[in-house]
Amino acid sequence: MNTKLSYPVCGYQELAGDICPNCDTDISLIRTLHDLLPIEKKPHRKKPLQKKLVVGLWELLY
Repeated sequence: MNTKLSYPVCGYQELAGDICPNCDTDISLIRTLHDLLPIEKKPHRKKPLQKKLVVGLWELLY
């Protein structure tokens, strides 16, 4: 909870708590989303194009 946020709706800067003092809005959800770690995505492995061409030609010839 040490992170200071900016509330985009009313433009209040450096919010330290969960309530915006400018417009009395609860920003706990915004704070929770901000504090989440980025999700690491595994790269999708695709067959190289050359391998697809070889397999396709193989199937056509035999």
